[in-house]
Amino acid sequence: MRFVAPAIFTASLFYGQIVAASPREDAEFITQSIGVTFEGGTLLESIASTYADFLTEELGRHSVRVTDSARFEKLLPVEALEPWRMRWQEIFTKRLVDNYTPDDLARMVNGAQTLYDEPEGDHSFASDAAFYFFSASVGFHIGSQTTVIYELKSSAPTLLNTPFMADILETDGVFSFPNPIWRRDLIAQIRRGP
Repeated sequence: MRFVAPAIFTASLFYGQIVAASPREDAEFITQSIGVTFEGGTLLESIASTYADFLTEELGRHSVRVTDSARFEKLLPVEALEPWRMRWQEIFTKRLVDNYTPDDLARMVNGAQTLYDEPEGDHSFASDAAFYFFSASVGFHIGSQTTVIYELKSSAPTLLNTPFMADILETDGVFSFPNPIWRRDLIAQIRRGP
């Protein structure tokens, strides 16, 4: 979907007609653009941090202490985090459609496409780029992240329902166990499942 707006623009130039994208298509383009332009990994890092905090609490209930939380976050597989990134995209797109007019969304698309252009004088793209940056990235990006983090905390699977944790718990220097047998038994229990 991130190629929808550029394809429509190219087609309209080629055929000499103006073809407008739907508000939903514009919102999807803006969402993809925000994810690429401003995210820089921070959304996935934020989700990983929240998920690691949740799992740290779960591990504590099994008498396991996390000794290197930064490393723990990096060990979480992208496959476990990616559904939450997709959920953020759904929430963000819906917020855009619900809170902006079709004209506002079209301005944001233009702003996203021209954000790094060097405007000279009173170039109208400069105001669209500013509108895109402040309305989309600052306004709803943060709120959408907060919603996703709340949903993750309330619906993340428990430790025994996260098979990837068995491999992570085998990593040395990240966790502290009461003893080696405790570690082996917990890993075996996770591999067996609930």
